Amino acid sequence: MAEEKKIEGFSNIKFTASGLLLEAKLKTGVPLKITRAVIGTGYLDDGEDVANLTALKSEIESHQTGVTSSSATVDITNVSVVAAGMTNLRLKIKNGDTPFYLREIGIMAQDPDLGEILYLYTNCGNGAQAFPVFDGSNHVYRTIDFLNIISNASDINVNVTLNNEVTRDDFETHKTATVLDHPNGCVTTEKIADSSVTGIKIKDSAITLAKLNNDIHTKFDGLEKAIQKINSTKKIDLEYSIGQGHDGYIIVVKPKVNYIARKDVSGIATYPLQSIDKCYMYICYNYDSDSISLVCFTTVSGRGPQPPDDYIFSAEISSSSDCGDFEYHRLIQKDDNGDIVAVM
Repeated sequence: MAEEKKIEGFSNIKFTASGLLLEAKLKTGVPLKITRAVIGTGYLDDGEDVANLTALKSEIESHQTGVTSSSATVDITNVSVVAAGMTNLRLKIKNGDTPFYLREIGIMAQDPDLGEILYLYTNCGNGAQAFPVFDGSNHVYRTIDFLNIISNASDINVNVTLNNEVTRDDFETHKTATVLDHPNGCVTTEKIADSSVTGIKIKDSAITLAKLNNDIHTKFDGLEKAIQKINSTKKIDLEYSIGQGHDGYIIVVKPKVNYIARKDVSGIATYPLQSIDKCYMYICYNYDSDSISLVCFTTVSGRGPQPPDDYIFSAEISSSSDCGDFEYHRLIQKDDNGDIVAVM
């Protein structure tokens, strides 16, 4: 006996911080390699940010078709690029030797520096799907489509472990259609008789120019915002040194943005004249000019200027013990208000 259904109810699939870091690397021409999908039973904690995940909350053992194992089977059965930067994935999941509730799914990818990472994640919370133990006859299959995965990759390599798979839903829909069509698009204009599509067949003005314009505008607005979010992600790497000079602390910063070295910036924070005063340094990033700058100052009678709006790192310098060579690494992004926020 075999039971096959399509899964609904999962939340929108989201990037992890490691996934966003990989997205930044894809801009440099690194190909996207999706290696496999993993499943689990875990809940997200209240307010928990998917970006902070490096693994599923509670992963269950699984394998792909072609691997000898009695655990649950999780295959990527289809991948299609629907538009520039937008990909659809289909998964097929089959029960194994342990019962479980399918609550979370992760998409794994290969990072050229970190190895295999948790790239994308989704969780259906209380809408988990039950999978019984496979007893030799009760095959239970579930399929799920991840739609509109937006990526910077110009080259996508997906490890499809179960090719040419047609779900029962696909087959039944195709078999019972009044007029058969095919998902490969073979019913072309040349195969539709002249004047066969009439106003009667388009009932109640189902397709109007206004509706098409509105639908297209809505889709492109959402796509544009998602692409802007990805493009605003920057990998910041800073090597900086603090030393003592004749008149103050000498600060030198060697910055990189998205792995590309930028011009060194330097400055001097004059030594304070009173014990209550301190020296401060602010390393800033300007999105508009794509540039790194350094602001140094010393308070006077405990007072100093306001920190710059675009600073990404700050430090207080109060004595020679604060001198030395240091590093700072961070992934930053613009939020919906245009403010710089750290995502990793």
